[in-house]
Order: sequence, then structure tokens, then C-alpha cells
Amino acid sequence: MQNTRINILLFFLIIVDCFFNIFLINQYNLPDGVHHFRRYDLVITKTLPQDFLIYLKDFDMYNISFISSVLTQLFPNFNSECLIDWSNEMYLADSCQYKYFLGLDFSYKGFGYDTQLHDYSKIYFSPHNIALLIYLSFILLFIFIILNKIIQKKEIFYLSIFFLYFPSVSSNFGYISPNIISSYGQLFLFLFFINKKYISYFLISIILTFMDFQNISNVIIISLFSLFFVIEKSIFIRINFLYLSILSIIIISILAFIKFSGLLDYLFLLFFPEIRQDYAYLNIGDHNTIKSLGVLFISLYYVGGSMTHPAFLLEYLVFFLISIYFFYLSFLQNSNFLNNIFLNPQRTYFAIGIFTVLIILLLFPNISQGRYHFYILLPILLFYAEKIKSEKTFLFYISLLFVLNNLKLIKFVSSGIL
Repeated sequence: MQNTRINILLFFLIIVDCFFNIFLINQYNLPDGVHHFRRYDLVITKTLPQDFLIYLKDFDMYNISFISSVLTQLFPNFNSECLIDWSNEMYLADSCQYKYFLGLDFSYKGFGYDTQLHDYSKIYFSPHNIALLIYLSFILLFIFIILNKIIQKKEIFYLSIFFLYFPSVSSNFGYISPNIISSYGQLFLFLFFINKKYISYFLISIILTFMDFQNISNVIIISLFSLFFVIEKSIFIRINFLYLSILSIIIISILAFIKFSGLLDYLFLLFFPEIRQDYAYLNIGDHNTIKSLGVLFISLYYVGGSMTHPAFLLEYLVFFLISIYFFYLSFLQNSNFLNNIFLNPQRTYFAIGIFTVLIILLLFPNISQGRYHFYILLPILLFYAEKIKSEKTFLFYISLLFVLNNLKLIKFVSSGIL
């Protein structure tokens, strides 16, 4: 899109969204917020490490920490060292007089209730938050430059902006975590896939998985796609979406046997001992697949906080209806499920993505939050982006998302400050 004023406005509004999320919502009330900030505070150094692999492993955190250290050098009078006593996570306090009390209602209410994990004494301003905003601004500026200089199709531009403004995506960047660059990276992985840049997709997937094992979904997607391609070329049968479903069910059944027989744990121990720890961690607790699918779908649209602050019911209903409509037109209407999967990368990405979700919930059931499955969302957004005929319609939808994001934010903040 070449309208410079509109691009500046879109960039400004998304930065405003980031600002509100960062400074109005407390870090500790977001998914693994205490865990991430504890690692950031105790492990991540203020200077960039000389070992590139160590730097890559915590790419987001090291960059934020480096920017924070630069800020404190430029503005030495800024109170930068709010030292936290980590000995009691039920009551966190620091040297800057910020206090955080573990919410008594959280443990027995949990998912879907407007309950804070930590009630807190006041809004938190620090160099860390400012550094996070600067870091996000750099990333978003880079994305906007690419969109305006490289992307020629309007529907791809619309898709990208929809993704950046989407509630589950927007709310995911309000705190320091190791998932920032990998979440934004989902957009580019999807663009690589639909433009048949499969080697680039594979290489970036490996990098993102190295950064956080919970990004392994992308490796599974490209592996399944490659397997289906090899099968079609080997036995000279056109693989349609029906055959894809049958093959995926067979693969899932084999994986289920390997896991529940204990063989998978043994294979990890024998060949990938460094991954076995992640495997064990992502299998902690009792798991209900149906419940996990429900949580995943709901949080794919939005669940704020530590999976406790839902959106408005009407929003979930609309999201459900547009998802069903997309599925119907893409796979059921005119027997589209009999079409060859290699004719429409967008539909193929969604179909393989669905089976990837089932594999993930089987092998690593704790990866059930929507923020790890944005790859499902992108084909749906592109489907509707292609239907937008005018710039005014596009701006209307973006304005609606912006308003809804901030209504949810107000609802979130009002429930937590003491």
C-alpha cells in the first residue's frame, strides 16, 4: 500500500496498542510472566554475549536488556535498579516500592474468569518497559518497511496488518518474553509457504525451534508437507485434502502408539537427551484433548492475562462463525476437499496446520495456548483479506480491532490495581 499517511497512521496506532499493553498491564499477570522476568532479571546479562548461539537462544531478552542498559547509561538518574526479592513468589516486592500479591481467587477460578494472577499496587514504569517498547517499535518499523517496499499485493498487506492488530497477537507483546520474534515470524513463514519458498521456511523453522522448542509446530508443518509431496511423486497419485486427512490420521495413530508405549521417551533419551527435558516439561499434568482444543480455539482469538481474562461473548461467536464459513467455502463447497493439495498453498497450510495441532496436543499437550498456533489464524485472515474491495472497508475493520483491543485492555486493568 503506497498511501504514506495511512501507513504512518497504522504504524502509530499499533505502537499505541503496544504502549498501553506494556505500561498498563503488569508483567506478572501475563502467561509465564513471573518465570520470564525472573530469568530476564537473574540470567540475562546487560551486554550482548560473544557466543552467537547463546544470544540467539534468548534473542528477545538480550536485545531488550541491551537497550535497557543503554537507556540507563544515557539517563543515569532514572531509577533503573528495582531489585526484586524472588524468595517468595506469593508476595513479590522490590526496592522501588512496587508490590505484587498472588491473587487468592486465581487458583480455584482460573481460566475464563476476570481474575488477576497478581494484584499489584501501581502501574509499573521502568527502563525495561521502555526498552521493550523501543524493541517492538524497531521490529514493527522493519515489518512496515518490508510491507511497503517488497509486498505488491494489497491482500497480503491487508493480511499483515490484520495479523498485527489481531487481539491474540496484539496482547502477546505486552511483556518481556522469549516469544516475541517467533510470534512475528509466523507472518513471514506463512508468506514463504504460500510463495513456495520452502527451503527458507524450513531453515527459519529450525532457528525458531532452537530459540524456543515450543515453536516446533512449524518444523512439523513443513515435514508433513514434504512427506505428502514425496508420496505423491513416488506413487503417482494426486493427493487431495481427503487423502491428506487419511494420511494424517494414520500418522497420528502411529505417533500415539509410539508415545503411549513409552518408545518415544526412550528415543528422546537415546538420541536427543537435550530435548527430553522439554518433552517431559510439556507433558506435565493431566490432559483432556477436547478441553485443550477448546482453550486453543478461544485463546487463538483472545484470552488475556494468564489465560483468565476472556473477550466479550459476541466476539467469540463472530470468530467462530467466520472460521466455520472459511472452512465451508475452502473445503466443503463444490467438493473442494477433492482438489489437489498443491494447487492452493493457503488451504494446504490450514489443513496441515490443523493436523499439526492434533500432533502437538498428542506429543506436547502443554503447548495448547493460541499464541503458539498463529499459523492456523493466518490462512483465515488471508481468506477475508482477499475479499476486501476498498481501502475504506479495510480501515473500518482495523479501527474496529483497535477499539476492541483497548476495550479489553480497560476491562483487564480495572480488575487488578489495588
